[in-house]
Amino acid sequence: MRFADPCVADPYIHDLVEEPDGSVTGTTPTGVYTAAHIRLHREDLKRWRRLRAQAVSDMPVFSALVGSLEQLSSLARNAEREELEARTYALRQYVSETKRRFGID
Repeated sequence: MRFADPCVADPYIHDLVEEPDGSVTGTTPTGVYTAAHIRLHREDLKRWRRLRAQAVSDMPVFSALVGSLEQLSSLARNAEREELEARTYALRQYVSETKRRFGID
C-alpha cells in the first residue's frame, strides 16, 4: 500500500472522488489507503469541501450580478451611482476573496 502522490498525478483524478456531502471515496487501493490514513473524512474537511462546491456553483451568479450592477450604475443619477458603485465594489471584493480562499480560477 502507498499514499497517492500529488507531485506525480492529481489524486482527485486518479485515486479519489469527492461526494456531494463533502466526503471523499477512494476509487483505487491507493485512494482508499490515502483517505483512511490522512483522515480525509474529517468533519472540518467535509465542511470545507461543501463550502467550496457551493462557492464554485455561486461564482457565475455573482459575476453576472457584478456586471448588472455596473450597467445600472452607468445609467443612474449621482447619488444612486455612488451607492451602486459601493455595492459593486463590495461584491467584487467578496468574489475575489472567495476565489482566493477556495482556489477557484
